[in-house]
Amino acid sequence: MIIYTIQKGDSLWKIARHYRISLDALLAANPDITDPNYIMIGQQINVPELWNPAGPVMPEPEAEEHPTYPSCEADPSVRPCIYTAHEGDTLEMIGHVFMVPLSRLLYYNLRYAKNEALAEGTRIVIPESEIMPVYPGNTISRQARRR
Repeated sequence: MIIYTIQKGDSLWKIARHYRISLDALLAANPDITDPNYIMIGQQINVPELWNPAGPVMPEPEAEEHPTYPSCEADPSVRPCIYTAHEGDTLEMIGHVFMVPLSRLLYYNLRYAKNEALAEGTRIVIPESEIMPVYPGNTISRQARRR
């Protein structure tokens, strides 16, 4: 986690863009911020970083490598795993299906906003759940995707 001190002219959106994370991920890392439009110079906030703490927060797409996690489709009870999204899935929907808190999904998938429609084939990390295990056959139905 990076501790960032708010400077004159900063906004949470600008900070999120600078670190190549979603605004939702930045807000999830700072639950004490009740109004994202009101931040003060000198205020310190948490900026999440995950895959490469020593280097850039988000590598360039051509250099991107995914950790070797098993597929969620092969065995949904094994965590962490990689879920391959269907067109229109959102992190919020995926969190409900896999019973993972949205804040954890945002942390492990910094590029995406909670209600951002994901493209077909997007790889999403499903972290260990603190709620309860996922049961085999528990997948996002077409009906759930339409909501």
